[in-house]
Amino acid sequence: MYQGLSQEIAKVMPEARTLGLFVSLCTVEQPDNLFSDSGFPSGNFLPISGVVNIPCTAPPPNVIRVQASEDKKLDGVQSIVPSHVLLNGYFVQIPWAVVNRPALRAVIDGQIFEVLGVEHDSQKQMTRLSVRVAAR
Repeated sequence: MYQGLSQEIAKVMPEARTLGLFVSLCTVEQPDNLFSDSGFPSGNFLPISGVVNIPCTAPPPNVIRVQASEDKKLDGVQSIVPSHVLLNGYFVQIPWAVVNRPALRAVIDGQIFEVLGVEHDSQKQMTRLSVRVAAR
């Protein structure tokens, strides 16, 4: 008798924890929404409540698949190398929609990344981020 996949889906994250996949720590931050006297954003970021030092896995991007990730300009070539980050849990407090989302950043093991996208799975088991190294 078919029982569905709900029990199997619920086992995915505990299995990932058991395997020790979450070897990094991630804090997701958002702008403080303060502006200087001249009207520019302050450049300061504050951690999103509940998303501080979350165990994560941040593997390098897939090197097997060819990606068009260079932007050639007269003054040089900008290469964009996105990474896929899996957070240890479901974090609905990270805004996912670009319309609602400020310019988020993720600090993973002390390195600052720009958040390109946020994805929450439909079963409310995990949150994934697409990030790239942020220029300083």
